[in-house]
Amino acid sequence: MSYEIIYDKQFIKVSEDKFVPMILTGSNNCYDHNNRRVRSWWAYNINGSIVLTLNEMLDYAKSLRQGIIDRNESRERDEWYEEYDDKSFGYWSSIAINGSTRNTTYGQFEGIFKTGCSKSLTIEQLIDENVSVVVKNTFYTSNKYDIKPFSRVVTSGQELIDAVNECNELFKDTPIGVTVDFGYMSDDKPKLLRKKYFPKPKKQKERIEVDKYYTILVNQKYLSKHTRNGYTYSFYVPQLKFATKCDADSRVKRFESKYPNRDYKVEEVNEKITLMV
Repeated sequence: MSYEIIYDKQFIKVSEDKFVPMILTGSNNCYDHNNRRVRSWWAYNINGSIVLTLNEMLDYAKSLRQGIIDRNESRERDEWYEEYDDKSFGYWSSIAINGSTRNTTYGQFEGIFKTGCSKSLTIEQLIDENVSVVVKNTFYTSNKYDIKPFSRVVTSGQELIDAVNECNELFKDTPIGVTVDFGYMSDDKPKLLRKKYFPKPKKQKERIEVDKYYTILVNQKYLSKHTRNGYTYSFYVPQLKFATKCDADSRVKRFESKYPNRDYKVEEVNEKITLMV
């Protein structure tokens, strides 16, 4: 069955509360000459509009979800009926985000819009990164309408709104609509832009003095670190040091989920030391 894959997003901030939701997407069954799935940038059109507020996007997501639920409940008497689950939203909507449709949740779908708006960039910022923004008409194969194609590079949010309105007016009596495209936006560029404009805050560590600390043993040896082929350890000297037992227990739970066949244990060490936390 055909479904759409959403690879990434880079929303355009038109004003303080309006955005163009640009997504990198493509069909699962379309490939190029290098046998790579075809993908392209596309302005998410919601109810005929591509300039939207976050609330309008979230209302759309809720409406889409409710429509799926309603249609599914109408088939409840069918032999193959399966109850809708938010955890498999992608299966019901034919959308895959970073994986299969079955593993695409409704939360991930809403997250496209929430994160997209919070990490949007203005047209001026995109231009600074050598990315152009183009307002143009949607593709139409018929020669029925004697209208020249519309395409305009914009340099500000107001220019984008003006161009969208002009394009809509030009094609108002036709099935042709308006969309937005990027110029010189590679598939991996949004990741680089997020690192530059929205860096993850570095946790500030501080020194504390403790009268005792906690360490972790694995198979009765002091664990130092895990490696690709096993782990390193010491027979006599504690390696990992935690200020609280809760911190050590939390780390052990993480290790146990990844390496279930190893015997982990938290040990209290009565020694006064200085730790960075």
